[in-house]
Amino acid sequence: MAQYPTPSEIMRARRPYLYSDSENTDTYRLSRSELSHHLETLTDRNQHKDFENFARKLCEREICPNLRPQTGPEGGGDGKVDTETVPVDEAISQRWFINGNDSGAARVAFAFSAKKGWSDKVRSDVKGIAETKRGYVRIYFVTSRPARQKDRLRIEDELHKSYGIPVTILDREWLIDRVFSHNHKDIAFETLGVGAIDPDSRKIGPNDFKNQQALDELEDRLAKMGTSRSDYTQAVSDAFEAASLSRRLEKPQYETEGRFTRATEFAKKYGVEFQLLRAVYEHAWTRFWWFDDVRGMLELYDRVESLAFATRAVFERPESIGIPKSAGF
Repeated sequence: MAQYPTPSEIMRARRPYLYSDSENTDTYRLSRSELSHHLETLTDRNQHKDFENFARKLCEREICPNLRPQTGPEGGGDGKVDTETVPVDEAISQRWFINGNDSGAARVAFAFSAKKGWSDKVRSDVKGIAETKRGYVRIYFVTSRPARQKDRLRIEDELHKSYGIPVTILDREWLIDRVFSHNHKDIAFETLGVGAIDPDSRKIGPNDFKNQQALDELEDRLAKMGTSRSDYTQAVSDAFEAASLSRRLEKPQYETEGRFTRATEFAKKYGVEFQLLRAVYEHAWTRFWWFDDVRGMLELYDRVESLAFATRAVFERPESIGIPKSAGF
């Protein structure tokens, strides 16, 4: 049966300059089986605290950047939570490009456990957290143990019904998937001491080196932006450029998608029609030519059409928003 090239393979062959020119950017050596075994045997090495640090740092990248480290010799202690969100102003949270769809002002609780009997532990932890009456809008329970989907969903529904707070259980498979698919091997190495590091194996291309510096500068500027109208106007352009650089550097999909979503929101709130159309169009273009996501592209393209038909500017065609005529869609 003939194997047809994917959209990303076609575009990479035609325009390699739009993609990463690095041979290797991963300095960490770690296999899925090695990480799985390490998580299974955490209690044998008395690494309970190490697992809490690992889970918290992973959740900071994947769900809520605004987690506070738990102080004291024991994780939850009398506070009942292992960590929780620090409420931040919307002006700050809107600059994030990675979050778990929880507002920066919302109070979210986290509990971490390496115990084998995870089902009993999640019930006791959620009960203790709910009884604090602190107004948590969601509870995340992260376990180093595998959890069958049927059991996990049943317990989530049971706890939500009992305490009125949505509960999400994240198990070992979720941890392993995020470490490898989202490139978080550094967290596993630094907190759990699993795997190895080989800095000499990195072979960063000259374009990637320049683009990474530019991306770091943009993210720093967005993090430190002021609150004047001119600051927000500049942020619209900065957010879009950061998303474009993330795509060119071939960052993990969740990062690039998050940056394009941020660029779209900034354009919607503080930009003009042209900037919003460009952000949504480029997001759809990225899903197709970088991530081979046809369905996701079509979902966004419906929005592209609605924005294009609604605009009063006849000249707002693909070539006028930075897309070459020969690029196609």
